[in-house]
Formats: sequence, C-alpha cells, structure tokens
Amino acid sequence: MSEERLVTVHVGKNGLTDQVISEIRSILRKYKTARVKMLKTSLEEKDKKTMLEELKKKTKARHAKMIGHIVNLKQ
Repeated sequence: MSEERLVTVHVGKNGLTDQVISEIRSILRKYKTARVKMLKTSLEEKDKKTMLEELKKKTKARHAKMIGHIVNLKQ
C-alpha cells in the first residue's frame, strides 16, 4: 500500500529530460503525489502553461496544479 507523502523534484536548466520524467513517474507510482519545482532557467524556452501540459502528458498525471514555479501532481 502506498503512503501519502509529498516528494519534491527540481527541474533545472535542462528542462524536462527523460530522467526527470522517469523520476516523477516513479514518485507518482509510489506516493500518488509529487511536487515539481521549476527553476526560472527551465522556463526560458517554454512558457509555464506549455510546460504544465507537457509535464501532465508525459507523467500521465490525472491532476496538475501550478502555483508560481511549483507544480503539484496527483495520480
């Protein structure tokens, strides 16, 4: 049984790499929730809404909410 816990993943200047996506998926499977903090440099090429949609799609999260540069994901 998975325990409910909020684990944070930081997205750096390289953006949403395959390794970051894999780590977020793993956290969602184990804890059902994840917090993703994005550095401002990770948003240089894409805006926040585009990054949120890409993150939600790639991690297959059911719910995603962004406040500032922090995204809360739920499985």
